[in-house]
Amino acid sequence: MKAVSIELPGVALAQEGGGTCEASADRLCLHDGRFSVEVEFTDPNVNERKDGQVVSSLTTKETGFFWFFSASNVELAAKVLDGRALTGKYWFLYGGLSDVEYTITLTDTVTGESVTYENEAGSLCGGIDTGALPR
Repeated sequence: MKAVSIELPGVALAQEGGGTCEASADRLCLHDGRFSVEVEFTDPNVNERKDGQVVSSLTTKETGFFWFFSASNVELAAKVLDGRALTGKYWFLYGGLSDVEYTITLTDTVTGESVTYENEAGSLCGGIDTGALPR
């Protein structure tokens, strides 16, 4: 797992409480809009980067899923847990159900902080980051 912190200029930040995430076909919003999760993957058939699509029927407050090639085939699970009582941070967990190359971007819309997680082609992995955000 490779994590990289970045800041996104121009991202509207929320005040205390919920966040400003707006759910879409390719953006998963968790914890009442506080966190945005987006996934890009490389389609090995055409060697192009594409956006993962949210499986909206399976989304909960803390967990969501993405598909890459077919809406009936879940490729990635993502979850944000509130671990602040233990570590002072939110935790990010993900599990890949595919060996394609993908990049996950997790954004805290309250602080504007983002972190990315990368999976190389051919790798079957997931990850747990108990210090995801804030950094």
